[in-house]
Amino acid sequence: MDENLPRSLTKALREARHEVWVLRELGLRGITDKEVFRHVQSLKAVLITADKGFSDRFRLPSAEHYGIVVIRLPHELSTKLLCREVLKALEVVEQGKLVGRLGVIKPGYVRFRPPLLERGKQWEKR
Repeated sequence: MDENLPRSLTKALREARHEVWVLRELGLRGITDKEVFRHVQSLKAVLITADKGFSDRFRLPSAEHYGIVVIRLPHELSTKLLCREVLKALEVVEQGKLVGRLGVIKPGYVRFRPPLLERGKQWEKR
């Protein structure tokens, strides 16, 4: 999980029996998006973030990541409701079915896009 999400979401995901690594707990606070992407991929993990930059499917090599979930919920939303929305969205995805997919969670909207057939620009070339 990226450092831009509340600790209560980490707790809720762990209580729902998800294995969660948090960048701030790993001592990786303040690293660049490129470093975030590389580190998450080295863990073979899904990235959960509020960073809209990760929602650009043409910027990331979709065939090469384990899944990205971008949370686009209003800041005014209570953390309790945020946790509920994220857990509900993750329930619709089968275990291991996020590889190469981009998920976007907005109020009343959840979409997990399939991987791109053709790769866009490679992250390293950015």
